[in-house]
Amino acid sequence: MKIDKIPGVNPVETGRGSAGKNEANKAEKNRSNNSDNNVSNNENDKYLPGIRNSNKTTYDRPADRIDQKALDEIKKAADSAQNRLRALVKELLTRQGMTFEEAMASPEKVEVDEEAAAEAREMISEGGIYSSEAVSDRIVNFARAISGDDTEKYDLLREAIDKGFDEARRILGGSLPEVSETTYDLVMEKLDHWASESEQTNEQNG
Repeated sequence: MKIDKIPGVNPVETGRGSAGKNEANKAEKNRSNNSDNNVSNNENDKYLPGIRNSNKTTYDRPADRIDQKALDEIKKAADSAQNRLRALVKELLTRQGMTFEEAMASPEKVEVDEEAAAEAREMISEGGIYSSEAVSDRIVNFARAISGDDTEKYDLLREAIDKGFDEARRILGGSLPEVSETTYDLVMEKLDHWASESEQTNEQNG
């Protein structure tokens, strides 16, 4: 077993659009040029035109607002998981009298002993920091935070995540370990649930 087979999934970065800001600027210009417009500034601050359905208006969520607090929490969790994985590899190499540089230069010389293998299995098992459930949660939470919890970005987020997993498959020779494929399935399932739940909420709010 090579050290590059110890699984880890990085967050997927997504871009942030400026459509909401442009719409807000247009609305402000129209209000200033139309003396018959009596809509108050407070009401317009709450206004966000729907993208999927232009006949509906959303009043409960500002556009394009990144949840920085959530991002900080996700980064903290990801850093903690990465540090534990690095510690596992470092301890393994130390037991074999090797450095990171030597291992990278000659990875075929690294033998994963039973102690390291047992800890790696614990990491990816149910409840572990690299389990499919935990990693999929981090990916979806990151996607929601970076998009401002805006389901209008659903297609963009899904496409970016697809590309990330496809690149990982390419690097690993065309396929991923079973735990990683399970992670992918859970990510897509959770994204779909998020979008569906948001749509139902919007319908209930009229």
